[in-house]
Amino acid sequence: MIGVSVSGWATGPWVMEPLAFALGDHWGIGHSSWEALLGGGPHSDPAEHLERLRPYEESRCLIGWSLGAMLAMETVLRRPGVWDHLILVAPTLCMGGFGGVTGTSDSVLRAMRLGLRSDRDGILRAFARLCLEPEQGGEFEERMVSEGQVEDNLEPLEAGLDYLLRTDLTDRIQGLEIACTVISGREDRVIPWRAGEETADRCGGSFHLLRGCGHALPWTAAGTVARIIRDEVGE
Repeated sequence: MIGVSVSGWATGPWVMEPLAFALGDHWGIGHSSWEALLGGGPHSDPAEHLERLRPYEESRCLIGWSLGAMLAMETVLRRPGVWDHLILVAPTLCMGGFGGVTGTSDSVLRAMRLGLRSDRDGILRAFARLCLEPEQGGEFEERMVSEGQVEDNLEPLEAGLDYLLRTDLTDRIQGLEIACTVISGREDRVIPWRAGEETADRCGGSFHLLRGCGHALPWTAAGTVARIIRDEVGE
């Protein structure tokens, strides 16, 4: 099986590498960062960008984590018939305060956006720790701070938060017409697991809850996530 993965806010394709490794050599995975899909220019059409990343024409599985899951859902809704299976890891249909089950309140997202100007590294480090909980520190935190796909340019990070503030897929997701697998962590401090459950309910997909796991599932629970994907999609 061959597919494409999309990373979450403030991370690059590196965050999906443990999952790609756990899936095994018989899986070919093309990677995209969330920034590439929101950055405009040659990537102004996310659907076309992801299609170009497919290692082969038969690459039909799209995997998205966190913000990347929202972008993956939008891509499938905009371009039906291209993908056969959608894997949503720690997703939500609506990150901000539009009602229903959400991820993080608008006030927190706005505070993060404002804080980037005065303490970019502090904001990224705090977010990395939330992603990792109940685990702590380590390479994930350092890579998010040092490699967060942004260097000294804050615009991509701000664009990502703006996307989360304005996007609500709640009323659109029922138009999804492909197989969908949703995986959430019971201890997620970024996006409540019930947001994943609601996503699965609304798109008619299967839901898998990983107890003892937080938000950074492609990094901290790659083996378990890979097993679920193989069971749902096949080898």
